[in-house]
Amino acid sequence: MRSISAFPGEGITVGGAEARLKPTQPATGACLGRAGAIQAEGTVLRPNAADNFLQLDACFGPDANVTAADAEAMFRSLTFRGRKRNYTFHMVFVVP
Repeated sequence: MRSISAFPGEGITVGGAEARLKPTQPATGACLGRAGAIQAEGTVLRPNAADNFLQLDACFGPDANVTAADAEAMFRSLTFRGRKRNYTFHMVFVVP
């Protein structure tokens, strides 16, 4: 199993699990295609998930007024419910 440190980004904790969060960046690809302005990507260690990791992507629109700290807070708020390969994700994020 690969280590979470093999993924790019800052080490954080998400839903009680080790994770990595890449810095926010201008939107590209599918996020840009959905009129997004910035995006954030994270990887969470989940030993029971396929490949032992979950990749999480967030796309923020041009009017969201989201900072890098906001994106990190959103990822940190993620919790997991379920076992094995079926997870339900719960994320809380409020944009003022």
